[in-house]
Amino acid sequence: MKSVSPQRLQRGAVMIVALIMLMIISVVVVSAYVLSTSDVRSVTNLQFRQEAIAAANRSLEQVVSGSFLTALNTTVSSSVDINKDGTPDYSVTVAIPQCPLRVARVSQDAPSGYETGSGGTSAGTYIVDWELTATVADVATGASVVIHHGVRLPMQESDYQTYVVPCGLSLFAS
Repeated sequence: MKSVSPQRLQRGAVMIVALIMLMIISVVVVSAYVLSTSDVRSVTNLQFRQEAIAAANRSLEQVVSGSFLTALNTTVSSSVDINKDGTPDYSVTVAIPQCPLRVARVSQDAPSGYETGSGGTSAGTYIVDWELTATVADVATGASVVIHHGVRLPMQESDYQTYVVPCGLSLFAS
């Protein structure tokens, strides 16, 4: 029987240990890559959300500051160039409902945050709440988000009769 030296027995063990170490290092590197790419995706999603909210707010402000009451029961579309490179980044569609959510008569005894005069607020006798819906779509990726935005408008009696009474809303007790 031949005797085998201990050094010769260990040659295979070193290779096995080296392969195990190589596999462990590979798993660590792959998991670090996966974590970093998921972080980038999270940041990109957050950036999209913030830019979409900014685009929606810009379009909503344009709708509300324009002739809001004459645009009832319509949709208004616009393009927004967030990074100012000359190409639209987002497409925004604002849906304007025909009827408000709620209407309240302004009380002299309990003002609702508006300056009151002898006939209600300085701008109107009624406070009318509307809910606008803005759908923002990324032009490049097609990703979209829906944003709901409340608008409170003071209204005179004539506008109340024209725009609110046909909707059949009863006055909200404030």
